[in-house]
Amino acid sequence: MSTEDIKPEATYEVGCHCDTSHEKVTWHNGSNERVARYMFNTKTRDHMFCPKCGASMGIDYEKKLPDKPLYGISVRQFNNIDLDSLRYKKFDGMHKMEPAVDLSGENIDSKTPIPASF
Repeated sequence: MSTEDIKPEATYEVGCHCDTSHEKVTWHNGSNERVARYMFNTKTRDHMFCPKCGASMGIDYEKKLPDKPLYGISVRQFNNIDLDSLRYKKFDGMHKMEPAVDLSGENIDSKTPIPASF
């Protein structure tokens, strides 16, 4: 993320509202060094967050699929988006991505019951 006044080509304003310059925040080359990252559970995909407010920016699948860079960007971070008017393309992650593994090393799949504590 950057708070520069001049936007490079092919950039998009995002909805991270950490300070008064939030409308100048844009994605551009080099932004990936400025987002905070955290890997949950399987430690295979970086979840990207705003380092100031913690807003979820998306998921970086690049490490999981190095031959085919792929990012899941949270559309909620873009300004002036009417979520109710969007048309969604469903992604079958259960069949397109290999199953997650919990920290104990046991495979998790669609048949594994979720513990009642969740």
